[in-house]
Amino acid sequence: MNYFKNNKTHLKNLTTLNIRNNMKYILYTFILFLFSLQSACDKTSSPEKAKARAAAEGEAQKEVENKNLSQKSQAMESELASRNKFYSALEGEYEGTIKISNQSYKIKLIFARSIPAYNGERTRQLSEIETELNSLYFNTKIVQWHPADLSSAVGCQITGSRPNMETGIMTLSSTECSNFYQIYFSENQPDDKALSQQQTMDQAKIISYKVKNGSLDSIPFIMGQIQPANNAIKYTFYAKRIK
Repeated sequence: MNYFKNNKTHLKNLTTLNIRNNMKYILYTFILFLFSLQSACDKTSSPEKAKARAAAEGEAQKEVENKNLSQKSQAMESELASRNKFYSALEGEYEGTIKISNQSYKIKLIFARSIPAYNGERTRQLSEIETELNSLYFNTKIVQWHPADLSSAVGCQITGSRPNMETGIMTLSSTECSNFYQIYFSENQPDDKALSQQQTMDQAKIISYKVKNGSLDSIPFIMGQIQPANNAIKYTFYAKRIK
């Protein structure tokens, strides 16, 4: 009897053990299935994540590029505004007298900007500002005549001249004009004697600085040196703004 009783108990224990083992197997199998399912989802979502990451990086790069372009555009607009302010101080008509071989002649110089300053409120493209910076210069008309005979007037036009905003000096030269002109900004005309070359250059630099810092809106005088093509003599003149 004890044998059968013990054997029955043993069989019961084996059955319980088998059930537990089967439950463990089922549980392990279910866990593996979940891991496989998660891995499959990750693989499926990886391309989407990559696309989203690439799109985010592209947007960030575009934002940086736009910011850099905006800063460059603002800097160029500021440079263009400074040039226009400087050019407007020189733009106009100047008239004076020059002595050649003991004869007094009149001389007139007309400075006109190639393009007017932009006054709109629209934010402009970088290429527009670059074009305007490259296209901004002076068209200069020079006329000389004997005061007793207006019909004796001779003149020429020079295109593409730009003043040096640091030195206050501008060179006027063209195949259309037989003379070479060097223009210096001046605030007054000497009454007694001409200034030395160094004094003339120093004064031109001072005038240029005053124009840039806003303390001088208009250049009242210019001093010029004329170098004819047919001789080595330099002729000096002073001209006053008349317009």
